[in-house]
Amino acid sequence: MSKRLKLSDLAKVVAQKAATSASKGVVISEGSETTSKRPLDDGSKGKQVAQSPEPKKARIDTGASRAPAKPPVASGAGSSAHRTLGEALGPQASVMASAATAEKILAGVILPADKEKVDKLTFDQVVTKFIHALGQGVILGSSLAVRSRDFAESALNQKAVAESAEMEDADARSKVIAKLEARISELEKSQSLTEGRIIAAFKESDDFLEAMRGSASSYFGDGFDFCKRQLAHQYPDLGVDLEDVEMDHEFLAKEEAEAEQRAAEEGAAGAEGVGEAV
Repeated sequence: MSKRLKLSDLAKVVAQKAATSASKGVVISEGSETTSKRPLDDGSKGKQVAQSPEPKKARIDTGASRAPAKPPVASGAGSSAHRTLGEALGPQASVMASAATAEKILAGVILPADKEKVDKLTFDQVVTKFIHALGQGVILGSSLAVRSRDFAESALNQKAVAESAEMEDADARSKVIAKLEARISELEKSQSLTEGRIIAAFKESDDFLEAMRGSASSYFGDGFDFCKRQLAHQYPDLGVDLEDVEMDHEFLAKEEAEAEQRAAEEGAAGAEGVGEAV
């Protein structure tokens, strides 16, 4: 059966490799070296001197491999107060490379209300939930982008529909106006034709002929009577018959008075001329 690989073990291995590369090798502590392993001969007493203890074997400090590598932090006034999370953790820090790094990142993004629930979870569960939360955030962002794009497209479509509706309304109004103008011109033409036809029909009717005859007879009759009166007045010797003529006696008296006055004036003028000649 294949052994099941845990995410925590993989994270620890990656962290150890990163720490080893960052520490630039292992730290070796050397013991005191002896000049020789051979026993020293004491010439005075003839006794062998006890052999000095062997040098201690080089021990490897495994603490450097266990502890995660910490990147150096630039010293300076106020640098620790203004450092971001990325600057504090270093450029090579990642969630999968160090369990402590992952815990720091998750501790910064987890709410205090969910702290107790998260503490009960294992590292694999926390990472899984963190990745799930990131996925949900990506999905939410993509859905918001799609909705914003759809909203923009809907707004553009509504604007285009409104503009097309306005253009259609303007075209419809122009067409209606053109039809009304054509109808008015047709009505004017038909009205003029109707008036001409009515006048022509009235001229051909008997009523028009009778009206024309009455008007002509009254006009020419009145004028003819006037001429007869003038002839009778100017030339009484002609014997013009005035019996059938309606006479205006006041007008005749006035005319006679004017005629007598003119005759008297002419007689007086002639007498004066004769007296001057004598």
